[in-house]
Amino acid sequence: MDNTTGKRKRAEKASDEEAEADVQEQEMATKRGKTEEQREEDRELQREEEAKEAEEDSIPRVASSSTSSSSDSDGADANQRWLLDVLEDEHLKSLAAKTVSDKHATLKEYEATFARISNRLLNEVALVINGQPHRLAEIEYYYEGGNHHDTFTHCDPLQQTTANWYFHKSGATYKGGSYKGLDITFGGQVGADGKRAFGGILIRAIEPLAGAAAAENENEDDDDDEAEEKKGPKKGKAKAKPKAAAKKGKAAASGSVDFIEGPSLVVDRVLNVCGADSIIKFVASNFPEHADSPPAHYVAGRQLYLAPISAVASSPSVKYETVAMPNRAVRASPRVGLTLKKVREDAETFIMKAYRYFIYPELMKKGKVYMICALYFDAGMDVAEVQRVSQTGKATIENYVRDFESGKSKKGDVSSFRNLNLNTAQLCQLYGAVSTLV
Repeated sequence: MDNTTGKRKRAEKASDEEAEADVQEQEMATKRGKTEEQREEDRELQREEEAKEAEEDSIPRVASSSTSSSSDSDGADANQRWLLDVLEDEHLKSLAAKTVSDKHATLKEYEATFARISNRLLNEVALVINGQPHRLAEIEYYYEGGNHHDTFTHCDPLQQTTANWYFHKSGATYKGGSYKGLDITFGGQVGADGKRAFGGILIRAIEPLAGAAAAENENEDDDDDEAEEKKGPKKGKAKAKPKAAAKKGKAAASGSVDFIEGPSLVVDRVLNVCGADSIIKFVASNFPEHADSPPAHYVAGRQLYLAPISAVASSPSVKYETVAMPNRAVRASPRVGLTLKKVREDAETFIMKAYRYFIYPELMKKGKVYMICALYFDAGMDVAEVQRVSQTGKATIENYVRDFESGKSKKGDVSSFRNLNLNTAQLCQLYGAVSTLV
């Protein structure tokens, strides 16, 4: 049997197994009284977990080094100083250098610090892409250093700097397909061990502001990304998709009708609007002198930067004079797509930390199970309020609440959740289990 025949048979077998798994899941779902909403969430979570797992497999773990923070430059201009002021929270510096006496109390301080930074990023900062202003709508924090050992962090050396762009990589190659991602770096703080921390703020969703051009092919979905995700990352250059998936028909407070959700689709938006067909070409053309550490603040001639919304309309590179960005409540939930498939130190401590911040719960489709549990149990909303805020069916919310309460009986024991592709019920139970650790 030649290789082609063998590959085809394996593909057919995998397809049959996947179909059988779908049937079994539907049967189990029917027995449990799962809603179609939950089944769709399970499928979405499976895709997110597979992407995160594949991404982690290709991440080279590096030891902390003495990479300099961008804040070390005495000649930083006003634009850079402004962004450093947003990201370099003084409390974060003191936390990183702190010797831990009460781990959970210290983690609460990190949460409060990330929340302060998030309020500024989501309510005061515009992401300008080739002259088109966008709002940061959903972000996630990854921080490894000092006394905060979040082993889900990439730990790329660039994450030991502050106020730079970090396009996700596999070794020295930019990731492609659904594995693409873009961080704002916020690391470099020196811990008690003398090592510099790694910090990355992943941009998960953005909203074009009033006046920004609509995303191309708005009604297309993630099918191409999902297919590529199942095949695995391609080698070589990361190619831009000829689309930027935007949700249409639900106008946000600013008047925009586009909501671009998903880390890879955010990168697609950047490349499409800037007319670049790959990340490597985009970085080379925009940051020729700083390709290894692309600055995220405004510099004349660059197509991608962060700027204060109060000043963005007067920036010479912004094409629109009217930019509206009403203040929005910032909410938090656990991050999307993390699993316990690998043995990691303190993984159970960080897997459900509320390090994901967002402002449009009614528009979000990815990772809704985390959001709903957080709104109910952490924010203290009742079912009716969660239903109103999240635009989710009552039966789905009640199922999540029941599963969360079931998980609490495990009292921090997460052994039954290891080496699994977690569905929505198991995620709620895991969330409940680790909630008893605090």
